[in-house]
Amino acid sequence: MAMRTGEIVDEILHGFPAVQAKRSPWESTWREIDERVNPLGQGGFTQKTSGGVRGTEIFDHTASLGLDRFTSAYTGMIIPRGERYQQVSTTDPDLNEDPEMQRWLEHATDRLFAARYSPQAGFDPEANMCIRSLGSYGSAPFWVDHWIGRGLFYKTFHLSEIYVEEDFRGRIDTIYREYELNARQAAQQFGADNLTPLIAKAVADNKLDTKFKILHVVRPRVDRDPERLDFRRMRFESRYISIADKAQIREGGYTSQPMAFSRYVTAPREIYGRSPAIQVLGSIRTVNAIAKTLLRAGHKAVDPPLLLPEDGVLSQIQNMPGGFNVGGIGFDGRPMVMPMQTGGQLPFGFEMLNNEREPIRDAFLEKVWSLVLERRDRMTATEVLEISRMQGMLLAPMASRQETEWQGVQTERELDILIDVGFIRRPPPVFFEAGGRIKMIYDNPLSRAAKAEEALGFGRYVEMLTPLAGIVGEEVYDVIDTEAAPRELAKALAVRTRYLSTPEKVAEKREARAQAKQAEAALAGIQQAAAAVKDLSAARGEETALAA
Repeated sequence: MAMRTGEIVDEILHGFPAVQAKRSPWESTWREIDERVNPLGQGGFTQKTSGGVRGTEIFDHTASLGLDRFTSAYTGMIIPRGERYQQVSTTDPDLNEDPEMQRWLEHATDRLFAARYSPQAGFDPEANMCIRSLGSYGSAPFWVDHWIGRGLFYKTFHLSEIYVEEDFRGRIDTIYREYELNARQAAQQFGADNLTPLIAKAVADNKLDTKFKILHVVRPRVDRDPERLDFRRMRFESRYISIADKAQIREGGYTSQPMAFSRYVTAPREIYGRSPAIQVLGSIRTVNAIAKTLLRAGHKAVDPPLLLPEDGVLSQIQNMPGGFNVGGIGFDGRPMVMPMQTGGQLPFGFEMLNNEREPIRDAFLEKVWSLVLERRDRMTATEVLEISRMQGMLLAPMASRQETEWQGVQTERELDILIDVGFIRRPPPVFFEAGGRIKMIYDNPLSRAAKAEEALGFGRYVEMLTPLAGIVGEEVYDVIDTEAAPRELAKALAVRTRYLSTPEKVAEKREARAQAKQAEAALAGIQQAAAAVKDLSAARGEETALAA
């Protein structure tokens, strides 16, 4: 028996405190991260005055600058701007070889990236904030939806608004977003006719700045009916609830999950992720404490405390530059005031500070940057591959998770919307006849770095064969598949497919080359025959002359 709307709202609101309780232990850690690593995030978990100074508790900026570099490195390796780092494909290899299907896959990939990077979509800045959230808190909620008439739009919500639950596989399938709207904004979003009594009263009384807490719930629909034509046929239900009224404002649905909730790494029996900042939070605390101590010690070294005689005649000391202190010299010529020697070991303090900075730099992947910055002007292809392989080794353990929890969910939602509105054509009949399913192939620097080891191995293999070829002959190269090797090397070196000739064009080139060689051989044969005839004629002429 289907539950009524009021019963569903009561069930959601009754269970929501338990969901909040699961997140509560994390919030103190996230607030400390905001104070010491990510001042831009302050104001989410704690109320902050707009425009106020933030980051006043940061005495060492290793972590905050490391977060910026982490964001740049992660972005460049996973979603590099200007590259088609994903390709639409199917799970059926035979289907991928069908010419009609290949044309549709190319069309879908082109249109997907055109929609994602359109100016009004805002993908770049929001993806940047998503990666920054991963580096700070270890979890990042990324919203993908359709702006009717304008295309896709993206939004990274601050983690303070989001609560989640996992399914039996450990995947996030239920999202709660608790946020505030004033009465005017609520009327804009939901329409004046759909407002709950309290919100409607605020609008009617012209109290448009009155704020209300809204709870948006997206979760799998348990009473789904695929035969229906309304939102109840969709896989996910969407409900907006006014917490003050304990009443539903709007119900809807989605055919795919609109929010990707990705995590950097997770610990056993934990739902929320752990970030690089959380993993080295002890070192971050230490470097701030050391830096604060060094500031005090340096201040004392530059402006030391003064030692005065117990019965001195000085009543007031002027510490400003150029100040006069009458009576500062005794009758015997000795100074009556002298700086206090504190005995502080500043060099040792700086050594301790630098030692504690290293784990922070490692956590924020600064070695990825050092590999780039230390490159020479001219490098061989082998050196380039070696650097790519090392970058991939540093990023792969954490970044590969984003293909599942972030980009996989995001792309499914994007294709769902774009095919539904007709921006991408529906797949050809052969796709449905074969029972095909869409999957994404990732061709970003990270995936190419994983292939770098194969390319490096092939290069070393050829180098080792070279001296052997000088001994036994070039027959040792016959084991190499000269058809497959160049194309696989092109993939590892990020050469675009369109720069390579198709197998048909390669066959045409070889045939033309063979014909040219045949023509050259025929011409050489004709020239040799003509020379032979000429020589024969000359010889006969000489014989005739001798006979005469």
